[in-house]
Amino acid sequence: MQIRNELYSAHKKRTVLKILKATFVFLLCCIIGNALSSQEMCLLTVKVTEIKRSECMIRIGMFSSEESWLAHSFMSKKARISNDRSTLIFEDVPFGEFGISLYHDENNNGKMDIRFSFLPKENYSCSNQVKGSFDSLNWVDAKFQLNKSNQEIPIKL
Repeated sequence: MQIRNELYSAHKKRTVLKILKATFVFLLCCIIGNALSSQEMCLLTVKVTEIKRSECMIRIGMFSSEESWLAHSFMSKKARISNDRSTLIFEDVPFGEFGISLYHDENNNGKMDIRFSFLPKENYSCSNQVKGSFDSLNWVDAKFQLNKSNQEIPIKL
């Protein structure tokens, strides 16, 4: 009988240890998950003005690094034009460094039309009002910091 009680007691201890270990792992995962999800996020409003024609769409790309600049957007949107203006809203953007490039898709074909292999046919602009030939738009000049929970960027087309 005593051996049976000792076996039962040992089994009980192992079960309690397993429960404590599982509880510890669960709590640790909750703490880590909360820390990761508490990264500060931003609501970014991009207000585009001085659009010459109100036809079709404004298409915008947000880029998160110099390596991705004008090649692979982090986020993208399109919006209608009203009264020579357009407003695009990006939700849940993490704080950090970004650049924006946009163009007026006048024929609504989803791409910037080019002539002579390098000259844009459609109006375009970037954050910080960076201008130049489309292939020379510079990340360093266009980048900006998102560091407020609600931020607005004006861009003139």
